[in-house]
Amino acid sequence: MSPDWRYCVPRLPRLIETRVLKPEKSVDEEEAFVSGRDFAENGAFVFQNLRAGEYEVMIEADGYKTARITRTVVPGDFRQDTMQPISLEPLQ
Repeated sequence: MSPDWRYCVPRLPRLIETRVLKPEKSVDEEEAFVSGRDFAENGAFVFQNLRAGEYEVMIEADGYKTARITRTVVPGDFRQDTMQPISLEPLQ
């Protein structure tokens, strides 16, 4: 089973938002960017139209421990190379 990519905003008072992404086999990235649609493909994920602030990215998959990382979104800062790969650890 492919993991679901999730993020939530637990640190901002009264603002908790969750989006769930199911990996797709093929994504028309141009259409996704133009429409503002979030997507996940080939182990990568894109969340669009995020407010500035700190986010927790959580990845869940059957048979693996949940992985969590924290990232800060800065307006106008679009860097693909800022996130290191996230490895999922199998359950014992």
